[in-house]
Amino acid sequence: APDLIRRHTPAGLRERPQWVCWRYETEPGGRYRKVPCDPRTGRPASTTDPATWGTFAEACQCQRRYSLQGIGYVFAADDPYCGVDFDHVIDDGKIEQWALDYVRQLNSYTERSQSGTGLHIVTRAELPPYGRKKGPVEMYTAGRFFVCTGDVLDGYTTIRDAQEAVNLLHRETFGEAQPAPQPVARTAQPPVTLADAELLAKPRACKGGKYAALLDGNLTGYPSQSEADLALCHGLAFYAGGDPGTV
Repeated sequence: APDLIRRHTPAGLRERPQWVCWRYETEPGGRYRKVPCDPRTGRPASTTDPATWGTFAEACQCQRRYSLQGIGYVFAADDPYCGVDFDHVIDDGKIEQWALDYVRQLNSYTERSQSGTGLHIVTRAELPPYGRKKGPVEMYTAGRFFVCTGDVLDGYTTIRDAQEAVNLLHRETFGEAQPAPQPVARTAQPPVTLADAELLAKPRACKGGKYAALLDGNLTGYPSQSEADLALCHGLAFYAGGDPGTV
């Protein structure tokens, strides 16, 4: 409910112009997805285009004007916030213990999701460049939006710094980053130095006579002079050992 969101959403989020509305859209197979909407026009918004976001007040007004499902906050690279989403962790009003343990460690603003079966947590923290979604856990600092409900978990009404707890959750969910594979160094081959006559004698001696025919100007089987020239160049490069000086 808009009034619930106004009362409970932290000022740090309300003051930033990173708000959108949202509506349901049916996907093939009958599933629903939440589509962000521009809070000034009601048209589809993009979580990577700030021109399609607006203020908290604009989002609230747009939601009423176009009878949209609700409003949401877009995480961006230039804000200090990290969003943590625990999906399907509430059953019959009870939070799964593992999720509740992380909520306590993060100790930051937490609200129940729009479905009532998940949790959205907002902290001040950064994320490593890898690992964003695995199983019921999602973690974002940019390019995503959280549907806001204002249905706050008791005792978790304030956004707090939680870098250490975020690091722990990320590491236990996604593991340590693997080092990038190093390029294999190629061993330099000694140049093949051949006289012109010696180099040209090699393709002429080749069985089948393909390169010999090309050397004699026979382009049979090639659609153009360019393709024939390229084929001959490949052959000469092979017999010269890839040495550009010889070719």
